[in-house]
Amino acid sequence: MNIPTFRTLLYAFASKGTDEALKASSTPNSDAPGETRVSVPIRARTRAFFEAQAKQFNTSLAALTGATLDSVAAQEMESQGSTHNLITSRFYLLLREHGLSLPAAAEVLRNLNITAGDMSDANVLLNRLTTTNLAWIADHFCVSYEWLAGQSDAIYSPTQGYWYKQPVTAAKRLMELAKGANHIDLCIVRVGGFDYESAAAKDDEAIGGSKRVPEFRPVVRIERSAGPRETYITYEPWEEGRWSYSRCREHIKLAIYFATNIRSRSVEPVFVNGATVDAKTFDANVLLATTLAPRSAFDWHPDDFVEPESRVAKDTAEWLAIRNTGEYQGWFEAYDNLFRK
Repeated sequence: MNIPTFRTLLYAFASKGTDEALKASSTPNSDAPGETRVSVPIRARTRAFFEAQAKQFNTSLAALTGATLDSVAAQEMESQGSTHNLITSRFYLLLREHGLSLPAAAEVLRNLNITAGDMSDANVLLNRLTTTNLAWIADHFCVSYEWLAGQSDAIYSPTQGYWYKQPVTAAKRLMELAKGANHIDLCIVRVGGFDYESAAAKDDEAIGGSKRVPEFRPVVRIERSAGPRETYITYEPWEEGRWSYSRCREHIKLAIYFATNIRSRSVEPVFVNGATVDAKTFDANVLLATTLAPRSAFDWHPDDFVEPESRVAKDTAEWLAIRNTGEYQGWFEAYDNLFRK
């Protein structure tokens, strides 16, 4: 159980008060006076500060303290109002980028009790976008919660720990994502400019510490239905790895092996594909919807590295070594158990 700090409680109460002030200020009240006088007790040193400032500005103490309070309140209200607008605008951006109509979005968000009517009014929608609902939406559409909540400009935050040193966890995650999906693609997105079959691309020392290394990032492309007539695609990025580091290369090959075999051994609609992008696109982390939305973007076959019997198999010696490595036998046994489920 997370115990909120006193600072967090104060912020929560202040935010709620600011919300009420925003609502009140947006509702005209002809009976309310334009200005109101209030008596505010202040400490002696605070009074000395304001008196000195009032003298410099050639104004009264009351006028300066009033202007200070007005500016603080206005800044807080504008900031919170801006955040509210940012949250709803980013929510609508998600729907637009995924090609979802309001009725289709209502199907997707049915378990959150967010209706098409709620989404047609930004003010009503804002009340429905609680932290719990925002967290679910961020997870479902594979975007950063902080971005959706207006706290960050980073849209994606790669999921950590789904393949490196945990290929079985990656396998379970693929099966989880496949539930209820039309199909999913495990996409291995790699940096162009390297011959990934060469010995040089598999050796950090040969590349040298100051040079660009052959990197890759697994991205799971998930296609789902939103009602009977619409579909949409989400992208779950996993952590990046170095093809030139043997452990990274072996562990991603294990994940590829599972994804390659799951469709033939079970009913899960899982596919494996690869895409190549330039270094700038890879580093900018904009390779998701822009790169992987069209299936024509797939330009190589990661499964060639884990099917030694295939006539187009690549680097068969390394895969056979992985199959015969004692420490990996437990993972292959775990895969077999998952296949049987």
